[in-house]
Amino acid sequence: MKVFYSRISTTEQSDLRQLKNTEKGFDYVLSDKCSGTIPIWDRPRGKQIKELIDEGKLKELHIHSIDRLGRNTIDVLSTYKELTDLNIRVVCRNPNLQNFNEDGTKDSFSEMMVSLLSIMSKFEKDMIDMRRTEGIERTKKLHPERYSGRKIGTKDSTKKFLQKPKSISILKDLDNGYGIREISKMRDCSFNTIYKVIKLNNESKLSVSKVIKMITETQTPNWVDTLSEDEKNKLVKWNWLIMEKLKMCNEIEIISSLPKLSTTINTMKSFKKIDPHTLYNVFLENIPKGVYTYTYKRKLKKKDYDSEMLELMMKEYQDSSSNCMELMDVLEETGVLNDHKTLLTTKWGYQKIS
Repeated sequence: MKVFYSRISTTEQSDLRQLKNTEKGFDYVLSDKCSGTIPIWDRPRGKQIKELIDEGKLKELHIHSIDRLGRNTIDVLSTYKELTDLNIRVVCRNPNLQNFNEDGTKDSFSEMMVSLLSIMSKFEKDMIDMRRTEGIERTKKLHPERYSGRKIGTKDSTKKFLQKPKSISILKDLDNGYGIREISKMRDCSFNTIYKVIKLNNESKLSVSKVIKMITETQTPNWVDTLSEDEKNKLVKWNWLIMEKLKMCNEIEIISSLPKLSTTINTMKSFKKIDPHTLYNVFLENIPKGVYTYTYKRKLKKKDYDSEMLELMMKEYQDSSSNCMELMDVLEETGVLNDHKTLLTTKWGYQKIS
């Protein structure tokens, strides 16, 4: 597929100059009307191009000028390299550049020009770093209290680490189907950094096992306030599954508290909507704090779990395979495993999770 891409900053501007000679030969002619400071894949038409790339449909991308690819030299080169690594032909009219010739060979002249741009990019980056360093030193002298930096021996919180631009970019690349090696090349980062992003992102997701641990072992006050709206909805949605898991508890402290807890939750269900804050507080008021064990009467030492159901559970509850196996035991113990599988299959369909 062959696409021509242009961009102008405002609706008052005209892109006719950029779109000359695009009437024939292109599958799509896409034009963005937005600021060049917005990364190309975050622009409306840029997102469409990214979708074509992810689907493996885009073979050639034509642009009027090289600065359409990014907001600065560093950004332009990064996008150019990303497309080149994916063997997508990039043809630029101004200046006359192309990473590959029509026969698929690399264009030597363009490689030389890109090398010059790389030198300019390094110079630009060095100047930015120098100005940043000068600003930091000046701030330290004039206002030392404003710039103390991060204390030695401390580390970023999970939330702060995942909110960093590089972490956000890595997560987007993973969602778009890129592999670890591809992301490492595109983002110029180590495998360890990518694995750390994956690990912390998975750990930060709300799961049934985390909720159960919170209402039994941790019992942090106002914990619900830290959840997103989607996570609060999940807490309410999972209340029945949490109750079923608690019924499997071995300790008398939990067993004796369940009748009152069940009655209270059923009363709450008589209303149209259960408030997540109230639900969490009800659990804390009725569940004694402690570490508990659980027993599954029908659980075998070597049990073959339904792989299709296991994958559906992992997708629905955002939990690990081992925790989902325990949840499947709970469902089987209460006799609703097959009914729940039907519900999840209807919702998600069956699709292998990679």
